[in-house]
This record gives sequence, C-alpha cells and structure tokens, in this order.
Amino acid sequence: MRSYIFTDRERKIVTGLLIGEEVSRVDVAKIMFRYRRFTTLASDVELYLALRKFAESEVTDSA
Repeated sequence: MRSYIFTDRERKIVTGLLIGEEVSRVDVAKIMFRYRRFTTLASDVELYLALRKFAESEVTDSA
C-alpha cells in the first residue's frame, strides 16, 4: 500500500488552491484529472480512516 495520496508538490498545489493562493491551472487540471479517474479513492480513504480508528481503539483497549 502506498503511504501517500499526493506528492509533496501536489500537496502544496492543493493547499494553495484551498486557501485561495494563485496556482497553475495546468497543475490543478492534472490533479483534478487524476481525482476524477480514481473512482474508488474516496471509499479507500474512508476505509483507511475506519481501520485507523479501529487500530487506535485496540491500542487503547489493550492499555
């Protein structure tokens, strides 16, 4: 399993976009293309978060 969704460069672009900074439309278009193509990405992220919550509760329960 990959340990990241966005590269460091992509994180900077997405963060800039979200906070209203001027970002390259070409870079945003590339990221949005991938976003649209990865149809199961959102459900994988939700599954990962559920697994993380489960693992954290297991650690708490074991302590």
